[in-house]
Amino acid sequence: MERVGRQLCLVPRLTDYRDYIEPEFLDVLAHQVSDEARHFYIRVKILELAGESLAGFRPLPQWAQLFEFPLKCASKRLERPYFQVKFSGAFQTVELTATVQHKGVVENAHFNKGLWEGDARRVVEALVNFSREIEDDESFHWSIAERVWARFLTTAELRAEALECAIPALELSTVAKIARIEAAERARGGN
Repeated sequence: MERVGRQLCLVPRLTDYRDYIEPEFLDVLAHQVSDEARHFYIRVKILELAGESLAGFRPLPQWAQLFEFPLKCASKRLERPYFQVKFSGAFQTVELTATVQHKGVVENAHFNKGLWEGDARRVVEALVNFSREIEDDESFHWSIAERVWARFLTTAELRAEALECAIPALELSTVAKIARIEAAERARGGN
């Protein structure tokens, strides 16, 4: 925990996870963090290919809320295995959202013929290739929740704890996807 201004922040830092996660799962968490760093690096390269950057980027509030939610929800009960059950369920629900989106890019990009014309073609190819490349990573990330649940959801209380965070995360992910679609339509001029 850390002090933010005069208040104690109840959300643990990434470096505190070892205190709340069973040691047998630390390696898969480290693997996922490494994957996410690689995914970010590739996304930045695709932005550069498109002549863009993250300078001045502000995420949609719905997406910021979605990615902050798992840790906030899980932090309501820090002892083992409650934190891990709650966090894994919510966080990997967010990951499931990413998996579905990447599959959508791969499976549907060919429907928009305009994307494949002119200078945009290189960017679209890079985005489709990136989405294909990380499909296995995203499936592995989802499997972390499955492993945690298989290991710990042995009582009705623990199942309820997992659902307390997973269900709202799924709802938030739907709201965030809709907001992203609406923002894309506004950027295109509503077409």
